[in-house]
Parts: sequence; structure tokens; C-alpha cells
Amino acid sequence: MSSEKPGLAPLTDREAPAAPPGSVTGDMMVSGSGAVVLPAGVMNPSVPIRNIKMKFAVLIGLIQVGEVSNRDIVETVLNLLVGGEFDLEMNFIIQDAESIACMVELLEHCDVTCQAEIWSMFTAILRKSVRNLQTSTEVGLIQQVLRKMSAVDDMIADLLVDMLGVLASYSITVKELKLLFSMLRGEAGIWPRHAIKLLSVLNQMPQRHGPDTFFNFPGRSAAAIALPPIAKWPYQNGFTLNTWFRMDPLNNINVDKDKPYLYCFRTSKGIGYSAHFVGNCLIVTSLKSKGKGFQHCVKYDFQPRKLIVQLIVQLIVQLIVQLIVQLIVQLIVQLIVQLIVQLIVQLIVQLIVQLILQLIVQLIVQLIVQLIVQLIVQLIVQLILQLIVQLIVQLIVQLIMKAIVQLIVQLIMQLIVQLIVQLILQLIMKAIVQLIVQLIMQLIGAKESVC
Repeated sequence: MSSEKPGLAPLTDREAPAAPPGSVTGDMMVSGSGAVVLPAGVMNPSVPIRNIKMKFAVLIGLIQVGEVSNRDIVETVLNLLVGGEFDLEMNFIIQDAESIACMVELLEHCDVTCQAEIWSMFTAILRKSVRNLQTSTEVGLIQQVLRKMSAVDDMIADLLVDMLGVLASYSITVKELKLLFSMLRGEAGIWPRHAIKLLSVLNQMPQRHGPDTFFNFPGRSAAAIALPPIAKWPYQNGFTLNTWFRMDPLNNINVDKDKPYLYCFRTSKGIGYSAHFVGNCLIVTSLKSKGKGFQHCVKYDFQPRKLIVQLIVQLIVQLIVQLIVQLIVQLIVQLIVQLIVQLIVQLIVQLIVQLILQLIVQLIVQLIVQLIVQLIVQLIVQLILQLIVQLIVQLIVQLIMKAIVQLIVQLIMQLIVQLIVQLILQLIMKAIVQLIVQLIMQLIGAKESVC
């Protein structure tokens, strides 16, 4: 975090706040002036903050009481990593390896957004310098991150996998690789959390640039291969030094100001040979006597990685050509045998497929015929049943109609008979009445005649 930010001094210059009298041990308190009071036992308030662990401990305490924003946390962590004011172009080299472990511990107290920003920036500075990759490898960062993968958020997991890919493509130990494989082991047919994402780390491991074994000289004091004094050179007329090298400057701005030495062979009086870089020039210096000598400048547009890749490609091409010349007969024989075997297998497969297809077709035809027959039989049965039902219905209707007609005829006959009987009775009654009347009239006439 920059010292120019008002209201909060950088942790590199801050001392531990003292606990007020009467405060309860173990509790986090805030005084009336707003100063943070850390729990007792975190650090000795009378000791200035100089150790990197204590600086991170102070920052953790401030995070716990909410005294710092995410932006302040990110800036402070990056400043602590590089031992000064962080700049992605000017100051991005990790100075203290112990600060990486402290950063991992601190991130457990930050929210997801803050963690994502820190991990993103950390991955960026890893890509900027091999020294940062080497420092992270020495502290076992791969193992620390893998043990935390199962408990992190999905967004953080994506960033960690990206960083693990960068580290694994640089260097990974057998122990770390075993731990990585153990995290891919599922239980009950279920993948562990983030296991699919970790597979991309295995994909990035072979994608490395540069040699597998090399010397890493960080540019500090005594960071070189030092040989004891040689009393007499084996060959007096001269010598040749062959080496591959890669420039990894402290920053991308002051490349011309750095003067890294490639070699230096001199006596205690300063007589001898040396070569150092200034920008894109290799300065070869030869001193044959004190104050007398010459320098030769070799100008070249150094492009790290590209030149190495070209040389590696040339060597690989040569090796491949030699191997092809030696193994071409064996490869041809193997190819012929493979082709013959493939042809035989293809023929056998084709025959088997044809037989299977024929059997399948026959079975399908038989099934279709059976289904058609069944459908026809069902349709015929249905039609016969419908006809029988129709006939039965018609017969029943006819019988009902006949019965109704017969009943009607009977009723009509009965009515006619009744009417005829009634008419006959009426006629008989009329005749009887007429006879009676006639008899009475006759009797009356007979009495009158008698009288």
C-alpha cells in the first residue's frame, strides 16, 4: 500500500498499537480516537514491526475489525511481497519467500473479491519473472494451494488452477504431483470438487519453455559460480566458454542500467577477462595489465525464449532425422503389418456386420409379418363381431315389431268384438223392447175389445 494514501500509514513504517489500560485480554477493541487495539498475545506492542510475519499479522488484525478496504489490502500485500512499492513494470520481484506463505494465510480472512484480485495479480507477477517462479517453488506453494482447493469458491478455483498451471509448467515435485493425482480420485463414482478444473493443470505441465535443469542467479551478492584460484591454466593459448543464458531483468524499464556479468576470470590484481551486458550489447573486456586492455561490443537484439526455442528446435530436428534414418525400415514393416492386420480386421468386421444385418432384417421382416397378420385377424374378428351384433339387433327389432303388431291386432280385434257384441246387445235389447211394447199394446187392445 502506498505511503501517500491519507489516513493509513504503510505497514512497513507502522508500529503495533498498544492496548489501553483495563482492556479485556483476548478481545478486539477500538479506542475513542478510532485506533485499533489488537488482542493480547498477537505481538509485543513495544517491538517495532520489522519481521514479515508480524506485518502480515497486523494486516490480518485490521481485516478482522474492518479497518481496511479491499483495495488497501491488495496494495499492502503486493508491497509486502516485493519489499517496497509494487509496480508491475518497475518493481515486481518477490523479495522474501516467507511472505508467500503469509499471504496464503492472510487470504483466508479476506472476502472472495479481494482473494480473486490478489491471486490474479500474483499470477501476473509469476509470469513476469523466473525468480518469482523459483521462489514460489522453493516454499512449496503448489502443495499449499492444492490442500485448500476443496474449500474455495468456484471463481477462486479458476484463478488457482491458472496459477497452478504456471507453476507446474516451471517445476513440480513428485510429492506435489502425487497430491495432485490424489485430488482427482473420486468416491462412489463422483468426482471431487474442482477435480475437472485440476485436469487442465496436467495439460499445462508439459508446456514449458527452456531447459529442465539450469542455474538461477538472482543478481544478489555472491550469486554466481565461484571457482577457487587456478594457479595454472591447462592450456595457455586460450580457452572457450560455451553456455546458454537467459536475461531476466529486475524490471522492464531500467534494462539498460543493469550490468549483469556473464563471466569474469580475473586475478587479484584485476587482470583477466570478463563479459557483461549493457542493454542489447555484450561487452567483452580483456585486461592484460593494470590500466591497459580493450573492450569489444557485440550488438545483438536479444530475444529471450525465442532464441532458445530455435536452438532447441534445431537440435530436436537433428535428433528426429537421425532417429528416422535408423528406424525407417522398422516403421515401414510395422506399418505394413498394421495395414494387413487392419484390412483383415476390417474384412472380418464387415462379414460379421453383414451377417448381423441379415439376421436383423430377417427378424424385422418376421416381426412385421406377424404384426400384420395379427392386425388383419383382429380387424376380421372385429368386423364379424360388428356384423353379428348388427344382425342380432335387426332380429330383435323385427321380433319386437312383430310382437307389437300382434298386440295391436289383438287389441283391435278385441275392440271390434266388444263393439259388435255391444251392437248386438243393443239390437237385441231394442228388439226385446219392441216386442214387449208390441205385446203390451196387443194386451191393451185385447182388453179394450173385451170390454
